[in-house]
Amino acid sequence: MCKNSLFVYVQQICALRHLTSRHAEAHMAQNMVRTHGGLPVLVKLLQPPSRWPMIKAVMGLIRNLALSPANHAPLREHGVIPVIVQLLMRAHQDIQQRVCYCFYHDWLTLGCLNCPVVLS
Repeated sequence: MCKNSLFVYVQQICALRHLTSRHAEAHMAQNMVRTHGGLPVLVKLLQPPSRWPMIKAVMGLIRNLALSPANHAPLREHGVIPVIVQLLMRAHQDIQQRVCYCFYHDWLTLGCLNCPVVLS
């Protein structure tokens, strides 16, 4: 994925993140992401070769989607929890190996811990 397309994808995910939170129609937007087949795409975007900026954006969107009880079972069925656990382990490895320590790891760790709590 080239740098320009990564930027565009991240911006699209961020737009969806903003549409799914803190306004009167957020619940409708949360459900629309699910009903229009967005969950498998989001889970795929959390996996390699995605980079931390993409993962950060997707985690924020998944957190918002998890605020809707109607999305809990579908998120679990699409395997989002094991993927989040893998991301948490990957971030921990990167920090331990000092491959890359950046604010994404702090945010990602918080996001990885918040999503399962919302889904439980």
